[in-house]
Amino acid sequence: MEYTIRLEQLSFDAIIGILPQERSSPQPLEIFLELVYEKKEDFIDYASLETLIIRHIQKNKFHLLEEALQETLFLIKKSYPSVKKVTMRIKKPTILSHCIPSVSLSLNFS
Repeated sequence: MEYTIRLEQLSFDAIIGILPQERSSPQPLEIFLELVYEKKEDFIDYASLETLIIRHIQKNKFHLLEEALQETLFLIKKSYPSVKKVTMRIKKPTILSHCIPSVSLSLNFS
């Protein structure tokens, strides 16, 4: 059986970006994650998944959203081998005045 976990509106502050103000002060991020996994014996604890994502992004202080996405998705797969597909989108809701930029990445591991 395949199950889907979604984390929606995962919000926290982190240093991410290339602009000088982005390197000096954390900014709000909003993440959407969709993860498909095959349940065998274990389940995926979405609370520990949330913690894994927040700690990883905050610790690494990425320059690009693309780097954060790729490294985080590979970390999720390494931490949860039963993951078959994962999609993640990161939004920066306060960086621009007239829109909310975001970048997403989907990886299929099956």
